[in-house]
Amino acid sequence: MYRVYHSVTNTTGIINIKFQESHQDTAPMLIVEAESTTLNNGDAVICSLGYVGDYNQIFSGYVKEVTKSTPPTKYKISAYGYLVRASDYFIASTNPDNPYTNSNVTAEALVGEVLALAGITSYGYEATSFTFTEVEVNLASAYEYCHGIANTLAWYLYADQNNKAWFIERWNGLMSGDTATKTVDNTKMIDAQRTESTRDLRNRIVVYGKNGISAESKATSAHLPSGFYQTVVASADWMDSQAQANLAASRNLALLNKLGETCRVSIFGDSSYAARQIVTFNYSTIGASGDWYVESIDHNMSSTGGFTTVLSLKK
Repeated sequence: MYRVYHSVTNTTGIINIKFQESHQDTAPMLIVEAESTTLNNGDAVICSLGYVGDYNQIFSGYVKEVTKSTPPTKYKISAYGYLVRASDYFIASTNPDNPYTNSNVTAEALVGEVLALAGITSYGYEATSFTFTEVEVNLASAYEYCHGIANTLAWYLYADQNNKAWFIERWNGLMSGDTATKTVDNTKMIDAQRTESTRDLRNRIVVYGKNGISAESKATSAHLPSGFYQTVVASADWMDSQAQANLAASRNLALLNKLGETCRVSIFGDSSYAARQIVTFNYSTIGASGDWYVESIDHNMSSTGGFTTVLSLKK
């Protein structure tokens, strides 16, 4: 019988641990219930979870809320990952006529500079081929602004377990060249379900830029009624090139014009699984096969209910 191992910074008598991380969320979330803690708001916190002799760090971030209740005495600690700093940092110039500006700057350099305003200086990126002639940033959170750039360019912004922010070409699903690093062990599976859906399918993309720039990219879909288009609009006041607007529209069409195929798999707890991994999952009973992108991960541990992991997988 494996014995669950857990560790949370400056916290003892742990009752429950709930960890969630998703491709679409600003930052991972950790909620811990415990008998004792000296953690306060703003403190750095690390959580490891697994089994004695086989555990992994699943979280690194900052405490955002501590609640104490009684009887019996119990603490609830809520913490979020590193990028929460960018979400909480609101860019507001002391003079509205003199906002933060930049010119002839690449998308990746601009994101790095805006993140630095929030104190996030450990930063890596992949080149986008997008350069902006002139930009102004004001009255927006650092994350909101950078995330808007990422979404429009079909790029991705996240922070890793070492508190390093990344701005890379990573779609929410399988990409060419992806290679699985793990295989879901069906003998540890509790339950599974597979879904096909057109909910997130978009086969018409419209991009609006500055000074009247606009672009459209569309294609028919075998999964929608003949001649029917589901549209999404991206508006970006820093988009000042027709060629770049065209590229943004075509990239988003390639990303979004496909049938959504997802699986939700519950297994006995395994903290070696993490968001953004590529895994192999074959389960013919529900028609699941091949490699999948881990869109989100949930690790749940309780002193009474044991340790379980839920993987949300996407093609």
